Amino acid sequence: MAISERDLTASQLSRDDQALMDRLRAGDAKAIAAIERGYGGELLYVDPFVLGLEQADDIDAFIVFDDRDHVFTPGIDQVVFSLSPDSPSLGGLHSPADLFSSEGDGVFGVYSEAANLGLAFNDNVNMSDFALCDDVLDCALRWGIGYVGR
Repeated sequence: MAISERDLTASQLSRDDQALMDRLRAGDAKAIAAIERGYGGELLYVDPFVLGLEQADDIDAFIVFDDRDHVFTPGIDQVVFSLSPDSPSLGGLHSPADLFSSEGDGVFGVYSEAANLGLAFNDNVNMSDFALCDDVLDCALRWGIGYVGR
């Protein structure tokens, strides 16, 4: 895949992305392999198959833990996600309210089951957020349950 200068101009990128642009200009194979230009301006962070997903899977919530290089590095970076109810990887064994995790080794595992989140098996998580907290109960009330009413 060829990425042209016209597709990724410095004016479209934030200051944090300048290092990535420099890597692309230099032909860094890892950076080029990890990025595809989308029609709406989206960039592909990680190929779904690297996460262990099937082609028809539909991610509907996604959290990225990146080492700040803006390129998914298997074994270093991690993603947490949920899948929509029609995703074949759920296979009737997992819920669309389960959260999954992958470090890019071609498989994903359960990060948290629906019941641990206070959700029913038939519920669907279609949005997620991450907040650091010292007190789990306070965090759940302020950011999980209480956040809806704000």
